[in-house]
Amino acid sequence: MAAEVVKVDEKGRVLIPEEIRDAEGIEPGAPLQVVDVGGLIVLRKVELPSREDIIKMCREVRRDVYKREVEPWLKKAMKKPK
Repeated sequence: MAAEVVKVDEKGRVLIPEEIRDAEGIEPGAPLQVVDVGGLIVLRKVELPSREDIIKMCREVRRDVYKREVEPWLKKAMKKPK
């Protein structure tokens, strides 16, 4: 486990050492979550879904809505009146 002492600047920023950024794959602009765990400050990488993952989720939701709501309505509407 890599550990270094760093300082907080006047704007509250902390520089994560390059060795740790490289080892964890933290790029500039990467989202991090800051958590206070009983006085221990923890930075965690936040994995955001990719554009492709979001599109896939939207398609799945759309398919579920279609099967649950649209399909039954269409079947009912397409029945021939007796």
